[in-house]
Amino acid sequence: MQTHHDTLHPFIFDNTPIRGNVAHLNTTYLDALQHQALPPVLKQALGELMTASALLISTLKMEGAMILQLQSTGILKLLVVECNSDLEIRATAKWDEALLDQHKAEVTFTQLIAAGQFVITLDPKSGEPYQGIVPIEGNSIAEMLENYMLRSQQIDTASIN
Repeated sequence: MQTHHDTLHPFIFDNTPIRGNVAHLNTTYLDALQHQALPPVLKQALGELMTASALLISTLKMEGAMILQLQSTGILKLLVVECNSDLEIRATAKWDEALLDQHKAEVTFTQLIAAGQFVITLDPKSGEPYQGIVPIEGNSIAEMLENYMLRSQQIDTASIN
């Protein structure tokens, strides 16, 4: 992650089990979009998934990479973000332009991800990779991550918008 306009700041509430990070990825987000002509709804989803990847990897005690993927049979075919433990981020999206063009009205994120799955892959520098796959549940990246964490992790996780 570039540092000029990007930030990742941890926080903790004293005398509570609540801790987290605040992320701002303006430069990284703009760099990722400069080579991709994405529709607005995909730009937003890509930005949210990039931010989620930085927030999630910052909580892991792992050297390596985390890959977040949305795969679907809907308009959005693939949305992928890879973030490594040095907070370097890569992101791309593939979608069916013909299907997107058929929708004259503004397409919602939920319409993009019909019949899909959410995949998180951890690829540590040492040790075995791990991959968790769950159906896409939720109307936003934040809801999908919360549902994923409910199924695959013991730590209570919530997003705050």
